[in-house]
Amino acid sequence: MTKLLKFLWHHIVPEEIYSKILFRRFWKYWMNLDNPKTFGEKLHWIKLRGEKFIESKYVDKFLVRDFVAKTIGEEYLINLLRVYEHERDIKYSDLPNTPFIIKTNHDSGIGFIFHNKEDHDLNMVRKILGKRLKINHYYKTKEYPYKEVKPKILIESLLLNQNKEIPNDIKIYCFHGEPQLVYCSLDRLGEDYRVILDKDLNPISMSWGKNPEKFKNKRIDPPRRINEMFNLARKLSAKLPLVRIDLYDQDDQIFFGEMTFFQGSGFDPIFPLEADKKLGSLLDITRINRRSF
Repeated sequence: MTKLLKFLWHHIVPEEIYSKILFRRFWKYWMNLDNPKTFGEKLHWIKLRGEKFIESKYVDKFLVRDFVAKTIGEEYLINLLRVYEHERDIKYSDLPNTPFIIKTNHDSGIGFIFHNKEDHDLNMVRKILGKRLKINHYYKTKEYPYKEVKPKILIESLLLNQNKEIPNDIKIYCFHGEPQLVYCSLDRLGEDYRVILDKDLNPISMSWGKNPEKFKNKRIDPPRRINEMFNLARKLSAKLPLVRIDLYDQDDQIFFGEMTFFQGSGFDPIFPLEADKKLGSLLDITRINRRSF
């Protein structure tokens, strides 16, 4: 696709037409926004037609820190080391001597992991970050809360457990302020697999995303502090009809990762269809005021 066609596709094509085409490609059925029943349909109804309840501060990885600190406490925040508005301001001499990650606050791209300063060519990192700072995540995803986020570059301490591994990422889906689903991203540097659990921590046979081979239908030992994680998720989601609260399980410590409203921008499919329908039944969109058309 040429740059012009890509620009027209992202900026000119109406939101609903754009989303319906991509939805059909990935979810394998045409979504019905007039009478949404499945989770996929309701997710896009929230994005395209529902009352705009998702404030930009929730998806801004910099501003959300203030919300988290006030809601559950600063002790759950990963140590923030540096903040930049321009990639050119990142200096080698300013980089930490301990493991860290460089990422942006305004998109969903993966950051640069440094176990030491020499892990990546800093000029290459600056070049890629410079390109990312120019991207408005909204136009590619139609996720409206990203439209007004001011791009920044963040350097955070890299979370590592006692085995010097990145800790497991526990993603708790809350519907109307109550945890209903636990999406576990496990052993990221090893087998790197996913397990989905219900609210009682029983495994669910389903996949979510474009790589279904990563999903295992097996019982796992839940994090030792899962009840605390649930309570934190309840507090952070208290006023929201739907949100995913990402928490890191670092040995016996819990750290906040991010708040996500549209996994894979709403284009990560759920299989089988029965699971898509069951999740959809948990979300009551009549409790979200409709816009006038």
